Amino acid sequence: MRLYRTSLMAAALFCGLFTSCASGPSTKLVSAWQLPGYIPTGFHKVLVIAVTRDGGRRRTFEDAFSYQLFARGVTAISSYTLIPQDGQVPNDKLEAAIRQSGADAVLATRFLGTNTNVSYTQGYVYATAAPVYYGGFYGYYGSAWGYDYVPPMATTTTVVTVETDVFDAAKLEMVWSGTTQTTNPTSLNQEMAGWAKIIIDAMAQRGVVSVQP
Repeated sequence: MRLYRTSLMAAALFCGLFTSCASGPSTKLVSAWQLPGYIPTGFHKVLVIAVTRDGGRRRTFEDAFSYQLFARGVTAISSYTLIPQDGQVPNDKLEAAIRQSGADAVLATRFLGTNTNVSYTQGYVYATAAPVYYGGFYGYYGSAWGYDYVPPMATTTTVVTVETDVFDAAKLEMVWSGTTQTTNPTSLNQEMAGWAKIIIDAMAQRGVVSVQP
């Protein structure tokens, strides 16, 4: 029994020393919408647009999505290859880029926000009995295991929310939308591939894009 209690103390102490034992990053689709009455035919060529003022983030988003679409047999064009300027562009430039791309769909993604929550666990003292030092070092060592301190812990959970919308390029009408949440993301580059796959899988299940298995 003492060995079991000691193992629990060690695990709690480890978490305390490293401030947080929050789980690793994970992304999930939290909501999806499809235009009522819309009958998907499966888009084959997609213009990918990341709506952000950060040029580096825009290129990372667009390339991650384009790469994933290409890997699934869908032709994809990152918008920065047609509209190199960063920031908001006039509608006429967007229209020209859509025509130039020859895409039958426009996929736009935007960052909705970050929510950070910090939870605290109080520290405590673990003691089976008052310390008794007897029998030299070995007696001291044995009694010392009956008393220990577990420091307080602070666990931080960060959730990033992203919305992805798909438009019919001919009508410029939204036909599908999905919202994802990523918990405790490590870095943009590391999370993009998994995030794009989740969105593409969801679109494929509804027939929005024509993908290979």
